[in-house]
Amino acid sequence: NLGDYEFIYQEPGECGRLITVFVNVNDDCVVLPCTTDDLEISKVVTPNNDGFNDYFEINGLENCDFTIEVQIFNRWGKMVYQSNNYLNTWNGYHDNSGMTFKTDSTLPSGTFYYVIKIPNSGIDALTGYIYLGTR
Repeated sequence: NLGDYEFIYQEPGECGRLITVFVNVNDDCVVLPCTTDDLEISKVVTPNNDGFNDYFEINGLENCDFTIEVQIFNRWGKMVYQSNNYLNTWNGYHDNSGMTFKTDSTLPSGTFYYVIKIPNSGIDALTGYIYLGTR
């Protein structure tokens, strides 16, 4: 129950001390349970600025205050994107590695694989694939 409590403990023996402990119980700092039950991870990214699937998104952990690490690999296992504090911002561009489409930094359409790590969360690494449709 909420409120202030006082506990008094007397040590055993003739000269036992009295120890008083004051405790305030409140619900200001409730720890919300964080699970992957509501986790949603994009399955397709089509960065054409139409407002639909423009970014690789990881949703469902917003209230957990975790840092999310993301690595994205092409089908040959080459890492093409990495973030140690992912904020749903990857839209199909490489981070100066991997094969590109024409002369820009757009990755070619195809299947890519992700590894998502959530350090200090107790949640195992999450892996899967996404389809990137760039052209």
